[in-house]
Amino acid sequence: MYYIKFIYNNYCRDEAKDIINRLNIPEHISIKEFNEDVAGQYKKAWMLKSKASARMIPFVTIYKDKKLIKSFYTEVSEVTVDNIQTYINENLK
Repeated sequence: MYYIKFIYNNYCRDEAKDIINRLNIPEHISIKEFNEDVAGQYKKAWMLKSKASARMIPFVTIYKDKKLIKSFYTEVSEVTVDNIQTYINENLK
């Protein structure tokens, strides 16, 4: 099972939600969202960012089961619908 994990905060929530809504996600991929500004989600969001050395948000990471396989960083402008969708289409069939 594949998981796409979106990490964001209240400041960039609309941008992240727009990306999520525009993606064409196959049924075998699950989306999980983590808002840094929500008390119960902060720790998990921080852990996901730390594992991939991400500093800025939104941040997107893709896991296969519990293994990190790909990250998309805002620092280098990778968090776009086109980049994420292309990766899904080419690698997560």
